[in-house]
Amino acid sequence: MILLSRAPMENSLSKAMDILKAVEEHPFPVDGEQLKLTLSGGLYHSDLCPPVDVKGVLKQVDIALYDSKNQGRNRLTQVKDCNDC
Repeated sequence: MILLSRAPMENSLSKAMDILKAVEEHPFPVDGEQLKLTLSGGLYHSDLCPPVDVKGVLKQVDIALYDSKNQGRNRLTQVKDCNDC
């Protein structure tokens, strides 16, 4: 989890994509070999939907995370359903 305080939506999305790219391009040395890793993530921003409570936000981000994984990984999915945020 990465929390950005008072960051505009565009900056948050850009920073998240920069992190995805940096991890994808970084070789991780393990036992003499170079491993390539990727990340999947869910992105919540208060511009997408106003928060009601932390539990609701985390639930929606978790759903977005699994959407990313199910769509092929190494991607970021924004929270879409604000009913429980």
